[in-house]
Amino acid sequence: MALSAVSPIIMVLLVFVVIHFLIYLFKPEPRSLYVKRNFLFTAAERSFYGVLQLAVENQAFVFGKVRVADVLAP
Repeated sequence: MALSAVSPIIMVLLVFVVIHFLIYLFKPEPRSLYVKRNFLFTAAERSFYGVLQLAVENQAFVFGKVRVADVLAP
């Protein structure tokens, strides 16, 4: 008697799991509020960066300061 009572519960749980899996599988991905920018530096900034690298040669490293706003656009 106990086995017959468990069988419907298992079936309901199995159907519940399958439905949630299918919803997860076909759920559209949320669109991001941000868009990747094409270039990290403007043409003028890139030119200046190149001049700085030539000026310091192998004596130092030159890094550009990068903000999140420089990488992503709203």
